[in-house]
Amino acid sequence: MNKRILAGFGLALGLSMAGGDAVAASTDLRISMTLRKEIQLSDNSALYRLRFDLDGDPLKKARKISIVAPSRKRMDMQNPLHLNIAHLEVAESDYAYIIKTFPEGYYGLRVAPKVLQGGNPSRLFLTHDFPAGLALITPTPGAAGLPTDFTAEWYPLGNAVNNIFVEITGPEVDYTATLPPTATRFKIPTGLLAAGQSYRIGLGVRVQAEGTGSHETVQLIDFTTAP
Repeated sequence: MNKRILAGFGLALGLSMAGGDAVAASTDLRISMTLRKEIQLSDNSALYRLRFDLDGDPLKKARKISIVAPSRKRMDMQNPLHLNIAHLEVAESDYAYIIKTFPEGYYGLRVAPKVLQGGNPSRLFLTHDFPAGLALITPTPGAAGLPTDFTAEWYPLGNAVNNIFVEITGPEVDYTATLPPTATRFKIPTGLLAAGQSYRIGLGVRVQAEGTGSHETVQLIDFTTAP
């Protein structure tokens, strides 16, 4: 089934506002992008995610906020709550839809009144070049009876990436680690996983895109730990 999710200002999903212990928003207007390919190794199905992150105090005073695509199509939003950080995401299993709806080229962030824009319009260049994924050794899809502190392993990378990352989700676990591109293994921290539980591990690579943003390829593996 195709999954299409798009969150904007005024919706509860995908929005955040800096405050308290949160990282403060930039005083400048910024847009960044993450294009991500998730491969579920149990059936080799893929899900594509494109996420735009908008950041900057000028957003709080904007009457209208627009993301403009290379095709000149635009998404216009209002910001009555005066938020200064927002995340907008689409998740789609149909890659042809991603290519057609979000073509390669420059995407711009514009605000009104124009005086809030500052200097040159904030923009980034989107490509559809995903990095090659890791050649995994262990764990294997559907692995059962793994130690709670097992070691994930993969072959050395043959392509240049900025980093490797590990994501683990499951009961009371939402864990992420970033590794150097030369890494070939990762030992699960002691105490992170519980015995006899089901988890998902994502092993991915990340390449910084031209401008601001990144491209990611992550392979997902479901497994259970030994009782």
